[in-house]
Amino acid sequence: MTFENVGEQQSPEKNLSGNAPLSKLRSLLQQMGTVTVLLSGGVDSACLAWAATEALPSSKVQLLTLTCPLVEEEERRIARETASKLGLSWHLLDVPTLEISEVRQNGPRRCYFCRKTMHARAAAWIQRHRKGPLVDGVHGEDRREYRPGLEAAEEDGIRHPLEEAGLSKEDIRECLRQAGFSHWNRPPRPCLATRFPPGVSLEETNLLLVQRGEEILRKYGFSRGRLRFFPPGAGILEFPEDDLPRALEERKELTADLLALGFGVVALDLEGHCRGKMERFLSVLPRKDPKN
Repeated sequence: MTFENVGEQQSPEKNLSGNAPLSKLRSLLQQMGTVTVLLSGGVDSACLAWAATEALPSSKVQLLTLTCPLVEEEERRIARETASKLGLSWHLLDVPTLEISEVRQNGPRRCYFCRKTMHARAAAWIQRHRKGPLVDGVHGEDRREYRPGLEAAEEDGIRHPLEEAGLSKEDIRECLRQAGFSHWNRPPRPCLATRFPPGVSLEETNLLLVQRGEEILRKYGFSRGRLRFFPPGAGILEFPEDDLPRALEERKELTADLLALGFGVVALDLEGHCRGKMERFLSVLPRKDPKN
């Protein structure tokens, strides 16, 4: 699916000339000459797409969004809005990642196999359209967590200009804020598979259930909340510590809405939200093939 020039490019006033990593980023992009940005709904790839329009003619920049059942609808919407704001053509590729057994089975290296599948589709698109190289929004702070998908990116030749230039997460958000993007401070939204413990099979009905459940959380104003799925149908709520008092106050309404959605049990994680929590279950999974 392709949307050509879905909006007119805006040029908000910027005051970023003194940022050395940003200057390096522009130089890197200029050296590449032409790029296809793997655009998600997050701030990192949006920053990279914006920087590419600053460094290169719009005809040399393409935006490619890869979607699958693990990607929330909101991610696609924000990606399209980003493309519209920048005035660039936007291409959307559906990738049937759940057809890959290593992805559906949700093993420790699910992310590796998912990214390999997506990169293969993107590479085929690049070959047809001659719009490379592929670049993504990975930055240095992403290395602090266990991310098998980064291994896949290295193998597949995906470049990480934000990391190469040394931009921090703070730099990225500030660039977007000054460039006038409304989602500059948007919390991270990792894929829906992260709401399931490793080893729990990823089924489309349950993925949709979690997505709709987190939409309810946002309706209540819990933009940083998470809804974890535990078989056969328990929804475990995680909130940042400062949201816990309000979550307790509104627990009856939240519980009623989530039960009506289809969860059998709704419970609150007293520890609160912290990134990478599902990875704790890796230590209790049976060890079979280290590549699965």
